[in-house]
Amino acid sequence: MHSLFLSDTPPPKRQRRPSGIDFLLSKSPDKPESQDELELQSYLLDKSDFNKSPLEWWSENETKYPRLSIIAKRVLAGVSDDETEGYIKAVKNSLKINASKYIPILCKKITSDSSSCKTVVQYRDCCLAYIENCVNLCYYAAVQDPPMVIDFVPGKIFDKQSWKEYSRSGTEVEYVVWPALYLYKGGPIMTKGVVQPKENTP
Repeated sequence: MHSLFLSDTPPPKRQRRPSGIDFLLSKSPDKPESQDELELQSYLLDKSDFNKSPLEWWSENETKYPRLSIIAKRVLAGVSDDETEGYIKAVKNSLKINASKYIPILCKKITSDSSSCKTVVQYRDCCLAYIENCVNLCYYAAVQDPPMVIDFVPGKIFDKQSWKEYSRSGTEVEYVVWPALYLYKGGPIMTKGVVQPKENTP
């Protein structure tokens, strides 16, 4: 009689049951690896009306974005656990790693005829290279962890520690020439913004 322990064939390994985070990140064997990436790309190109509360929008679009909606609703509900944090970290990493893929998608969305940014559409043909560079810089600032902050609002009386004058002196802002850049919200300033002060009247 042959002993089971003397068999040349090793016993089959017990398969690990996929966790919730495995499911969300498409690591389960019955889900294609690229499904979450395609869902994220589809979301970046979405032209839906976003003038609703975030929770309402995600509830209405949960069939279109099943994985993203799960995490979005949990975050909006204030739920923080290992699975949620793990998924958010994975999405952030994906945004950084796939920047060369996502930036053209965003440029296409921003410069399309249906873009909500009418100024970009108006000057698209003559300023396309400039627009693309702006998208590139804003994208990389946004995907840092924590994200960098681009400040376009100096206030009526601007702080000269964060803003410098353009072509004349003054204390009250007439318009912003260039925004200020911070390492993160409430963090150190990386580059001062530029403002045009109001002309002093005698």
